[in-house]
Amino acid sequence: MALHYRFEHEFDCDPKTFWDFFFTEDYNAEVYQALRMVERKMLEFKDEGPTIRRSQRFKPAVSLPSVLQKVIPDSSYTERNVFHKDKSAMDVVIEPVAMASKFDMRGTFTVTPAGEGRCKRVFEGDVKVSIMLVGGQVEKFMVEQMKTSYEIATKVTRDFIAKRKAKA
Repeated sequence: MALHYRFEHEFDCDPKTFWDFFFTEDYNAEVYQALRMVERKMLEFKDEGPTIRRSQRFKPAVSLPSVLQKVIPDSSYTERNVFHKDKSAMDVVIEPVAMASKFDMRGTFTVTPAGEGRCKRVFEGDVKVSIMLVGGQVEKFMVEQMKTSYEIATKVTRDFIAKRKAKA
């Protein structure tokens, strides 16, 4: 059985403004520095008109708990995104480098209006880890890490928006 997750945050900009900066290097550099990524490598970025495809490889500074390190020796992962401009939604698939066939982690990242000059970002999906005895622990760890990461990214995003507004 998969573990469901949902993270919701609001920002002081409309959805179009959010997506306009979301894919910029300036914004991403700030976010991933705050998340303490040891490595971030762009594997693919294609603007195909109605969609944007992006794949990135990450190596987080956070290490797995010792009980999980024995089963999963590498915490690196690839994130694959397909952004659908007309829906203001992005499909997200996360594939760990180690034991990828045992993981199914996917979700949808949507940004919708939330009143005048505001938007709401929701990231919702499921994670299923098929590793005997520790699968549930890995799922909980992954969701907790995502929750922490989204809280950090939310602060960076709010600061980024405030700095852009101050320059305007």
